Amino acid sequence: MSKLIYKDQSAFELEYNLLISPDSVSNFNILESKSLKWQSQNITFSIIGSSHFVEINTGSNLKYIELLACIESGNIASETVLHKKALLDDKELQYSRRLSQNLVYKFETTIIDDKVESKQQFFKKYQSNNTDLDIYHVFPAIDGLAITSIEIIRQDSLLLWITYHSYPGESLIIKTDSYIERGGL
Repeated sequence: MSKLIYKDQSAFELEYNLLISPDSVSNFNILESKSLKWQSQNITFSIIGSSHFVEINTGSNLKYIELLACIESGNIASETVLHKKALLDDKELQYSRRLSQNLVYKFETTIIDDKVESKQQFFKKYQSNNTDLDIYHVFPAIDGLAITSIEIIRQDSLLLWITYHSYPGESLIIKTDSYIERGGL
């Protein structure tokens, strides 16, 4: 893995995409990644050089991909964009979609005015103690802590993942709550 250098990114450049693709995500610098199986779905959570993606393999030939990044979705091969939105166009973006007859996906964001200075401060303030799995990556930053984290919480009929993306230069933290659930909208 190559050493990352500091690159100033802005929360105002963040874009949410829900994509469907026959291929796995490619052309990203994956910094951290973990996979799990839930309700016969294979799900991969990854932190990339510019944010995160989650790949949901529902067992069909197509994969649903949640992508939150400061880059264009053109880095995904053979993708079809189901929903695309600049994140800060709405103070609280909400989106839901049925992925299959029994599976519903929901996504929402919260913008937090805050700046954290250390991992310890971040984890004390934002991380939950009841996660089943979590991953994070600290990015080089000039002022404050630039971190992306993903918490995953499994329940019988619900899989929840919470992400935090800090932008110390703007004193902003973008929080997303996503889940897939057995059942209806």
